[in-house]
Amino acid sequence: MIKPASDILLSEKDYARGRENLEAILEKAVDPALKSYLEELLISAKEEFHHADIRKFLSYFYQKEWTILDYLPVHSPVFFDDFQKIVDRHAQFELETASLLTDDLQNCKALSSQKYFADKYQDYRQYKPATFFSSFQKGLGNLKFDALYQFNQYPMQEFFSQFPLLKEEINRYKKSGYTIILQANSSSGLQNLHKNLQEYDIHLDYIKEAEIHKNAVQLIEGNLVQGL
Repeated sequence: MIKPASDILLSEKDYARGRENLEAILEKAVDPALKSYLEELLISAKEEFHHADIRKFLSYFYQKEWTILDYLPVHSPVFFDDFQKIVDRHAQFELETASLLTDDLQNCKALSSQKYFADKYQDYRQYKPATFFSSFQKGLGNLKFDALYQFNQYPMQEFFSQFPLLKEEINRYKKSGYTIILQANSSSGLQNLHKNLQEYDIHLDYIKEAEIHKNAVQLIEGNLVQGL
C-alpha cells in the first residue's frame, strides 16, 4: 500500500499510545467544546487517520522527541554560524509558540500542558564538541568557551579588468608564500581567462587540476559554493 508522502510517520504502537493519552485527557476534560474536539481527535486516532491538527498533538503519540542531534554519530563536531541569530530566533519562536497555544486554548483546541515543538535549545548550547563563529563575543547567551580564536577577514579586491595590477598582486602574494587560486565558473570562461592571463605574461603553475597545490598559482574551474 502506497500512502501519501508525509513527514509524520506513526506506527501502530504510536497510534495506540496516542489513543491511550487522548482517552486519559478526555476523562478529565470539563469544557463541552474541548471534549467534542478531543473526541474528534480520538476517532481519527482509532481509525489511524491523520487529523488536520495532529501535528499539534504529536507529543502524545511519539514516545520521545527527536531532533537533528539524534541523527548525528556520537561526538560529531557541530559548527554554529552566528549563534547570536540563533538566540534571537529562538526567543522569537518561543513568543510565536506561546501566542499559538494561547489562541488554541481560547478556542478550546489545546491543553495548558501541551507541547507543540521539541525544545532542545539547551542541548544545542551545551553540546560538545562545538565551534561557534561570531563577529562579536558579546551577546552569545553567556556561553562558556574552552578557547577563543581570532580570525581576520578582508574584502575581496576588485581589479576591473586591470591585468597589470592583477599581475603585481599575484607576484606579491607568491613572494609571501601564499597559495593563489584563480577561478572560472565554466570551461569556456576558464579558457578565456587563461588566454587573457597569457597576453599579460601572468605565469600559472597549474591549470584545471582538481587538487589544490600549496604555494602555487593555479587556474581552476568551479564555484565558490563548492567550498574550495
